Amino acid sequence: MGFVTDAGTPGISDPGASLVKAALVAGHTVVPLPGASALTTALSITGWSFDRFLFLGFLPRKKQSEYRSWKV
Repeated sequence: MGFVTDAGTPGISDPGASLVKAALVAGHTVVPLPGASALTTALSITGWSFDRFLFLGFLPRKKQSEYRSWKV
């Protein structure tokens, strides 16, 4: 079985998470088709709901800047 969405990665901010969860509970293996982001590809096969997922980017490489980033 496969499923697609009209925009974006299936399973992120759509009802796809419930399909994935049902497949996992039934003992099926869920295999994603990788897209532009490894993060969203991985999240799409968890079966978890990501209707409020937020990715703020990567931490800076320089330590001084990194510590400032953590003081949000």
